[in-house]
Amino acid sequence: MAKNSHLILSERIEIEKALKDGANFKEIGERIEKDPSTVSKEIRNHFIVKDSGSRFNPCKHRTTCKHSRDICSKCQWSWRKECARCNQGCYKYCKDFEEQFCERHKHPPYVCNGCEKRNSCTLRRNLYDAKAAQKKYETVRSESRQGYAITPDELRRIDDLISPLVQQGQSVHHRLISTVLTQAEKEMLVIYNAAHKATPPKLEQKEVQTFQPEEVQQIRDCLELEPIKWRTITHMLLITGCRRGEVMGLKWDAVDWQNNQVKIDRALLYASDKGIYESSTKTGETRFIKLPIEIMRLLKLYQTWYLEQKLKNGDQWQETGYIFVRDNGEPMHPDSITQWLGNFSRRHNLPPVYPHKFRHTMASLLYFNGVDSVTISKRLGHAKVSTTTDIYSHLIKQADEKAADCIADLVLRKA
Repeated sequence: MAKNSHLILSERIEIEKALKDGANFKEIGERIEKDPSTVSKEIRNHFIVKDSGSRFNPCKHRTTCKHSRDICSKCQWSWRKECARCNQGCYKYCKDFEEQFCERHKHPPYVCNGCEKRNSCTLRRNLYDAKAAQKKYETVRSESRQGYAITPDELRRIDDLISPLVQQGQSVHHRLISTVLTQAEKEMLVIYNAAHKATPPKLEQKEVQTFQPEEVQQIRDCLELEPIKWRTITHMLLITGCRRGEVMGLKWDAVDWQNNQVKIDRALLYASDKGIYESSTKTGETRFIKLPIEIMRLLKLYQTWYLEQKLKNGDQWQETGYIFVRDNGEPMHPDSITQWLGNFSRRHNLPPVYPHKFRHTMASLLYFNGVDSVTISKRLGHAKVSTTTDIYSHLIKQADEKAADCIADLVLRKA
């Protein structure tokens, strides 16, 4: 069987038909004389996601939902008596919303073609469509083949056009141009690489977005009205400054109850071709983060709820060891945090809330309370202290100005 040869439209149509018939990858491969791995790759790379329709409502509580036109402040769909039956996307604003993902998507064939429940399913659907797959393939192929055949004369004209701009300090993708002209110089197509003689302007560092102390307190007050799981997750984001995936990757064996600290040595990530998977931290290093006693108590309270959930599920519970899990013990989708925080901020009329903003907020609070860059860098898990100082340069400057005023009040100014 051909393993890596490109598929054509007729073969993709045959794949779509075979999926509808319930054939596995081996059987499909035999039909089109391709290796099963080629079939698997084709389906995983080219399926489309459908998250709309008259039945679409992915909330796991949809069958037990008691809401009745109370999610949206002014519901225009008065003919709908129950919010669970509404297909206008109101579930996004429900505080009880938790998305349910189809288990079929985790395993071959990864798509809903051939599923008996496809027409009645209310969840997000993965569908393999032969014509859509062919169009996507042709687009990628076309983009990969685009380019220009440049003659020596054309290259000199490009050099005459770009060199003055580079010499004026304009960074026209400076490194790329420099690489091209370096090769041209080696081949004696240009006299010298003008990019080497230019000083590209420094990129303007955008200020990070943080919460003000009063906003942090407002968020914490609103969290008291939310479920214990989300309350704990949000506090962990704020107090540890961890990345979203690092919080999702926490396991119970990483909690040191005696020394009030957690070990950060992994992250939980998501990719369309892998699903939810575990990886190392961004820098590949392990760090230990001290937690205040209040957070340890909150974590203990959450553990009680966790064990109750485990008991309720019985044989249905999936033991993964992760701290933050779905109701059946399976790992949570990392995107669920971002989605929940967005809904949370809208419900309580808060400023935009997203995971990384808590990370920047923690760094800001530490800087303004006199903590040094080395300590903050270690807590954030940056590979180099310079990374921390570059990102938070404006905060360091503001903190230094505050320190100057403080020393002036203590030494130079009279009460």
